[in-house]
Amino acid sequence: MVAAGLAVSAVGHLTLFLADSSSGIAQVVTGFAFVYAGGGPLIALGTDIVVGSAPPERAGGAAALSETSTELGMALGVALLGSLGAAVYQAGVKVPEGAPEYAGDTLAGAVEAARGLPAEAASGLLASARDVFTDGLNIVGGIGAVVAVASAVLVAVVVKLPATGAGEGADESEGPADVAAPVGAEG
Repeated sequence: MVAAGLAVSAVGHLTLFLADSSSGIAQVVTGFAFVYAGGGPLIALGTDIVVGSAPPERAGGAAALSETSTELGMALGVALLGSLGAAVYQAGVKVPEGAPEYAGDTLAGAVEAARGLPAEAASGLLASARDVFTDGLNIVGGIGAVVAVASAVLVAVVVKLPATGAGEGADESEGPADVAAPVGAEG
């Protein structure tokens, strides 16, 4: 389930990777919808595995640790990838002479600065800003796709599935901790 969710997330990242400056909002929204829909099983099952592997008297602490790890990981991912996207934007945007300095900082800054420029300069600034913003989105989407696919493969290969079916030696006492054990790590 986790590997499948990561694969769905990878489709969303690829959608963002393939967007261009004329794609429109629908493609971006669709991409992000797939990214987050695919991440849902990862978060839900990950929390279940962590909390289910803790003794009942420590379940609250395990849940807190799981939630903190999830939030920290998401925040670091947004910060790192957002910084990369911003760096791509700032390095590539072409700001015309006479435009305020903030025009090259963000897409919103370019839109605001364009309001006070002559039509030709404003048009050039907005075209450049859209193109390099999309370049940043493409790079971030590509990195996200690679990470999601690599994670899906890793989960599919490393995480063993619980035994199923009666009479096949299935131990009904196996819990989430047993499901998460790497192959070959049986003790």
